[in-house]
Amino acid sequence: MRIPFTVTHTRSDRGRADVLSPAGEIDHEARPALERTLDALSRPVGQVHLDMARVTFMDSAGLHFLARLELLVDLDGGRLRVTGLGAQPSRVVDLARTLPSLPDLLVSAECVR
Repeated sequence: MRIPFTVTHTRSDRGRADVLSPAGEIDHEARPALERTLDALSRPVGQVHLDMARVTFMDSAGLHFLARLELLVDLDGGRLRVTGLGAQPSRVVDLARTLPSLPDLLVSAECVR
């Protein structure tokens, strides 16, 4: 049974950090929720903590989200911390880094697997 995709977006550290907690499968069906999440980030983007612990599957939609999130954070001089990246999403990120178009995916982020 497929778990419905959700993203919880909260503020922590006295309102200075956005905490994003996606849950379920990050695929094409999740893209509208991911776009809304990016649109809802505090501006300028400062600290972002992306907790991927409840993500059960990720495909190119997840890569697109990660690349856009990293770009937004970098453009505003912020800091991205990614935690809980499970086995399957980690493999997708590692494979994406072998592509000429995504060699630097999550290079500027602090990743804790």
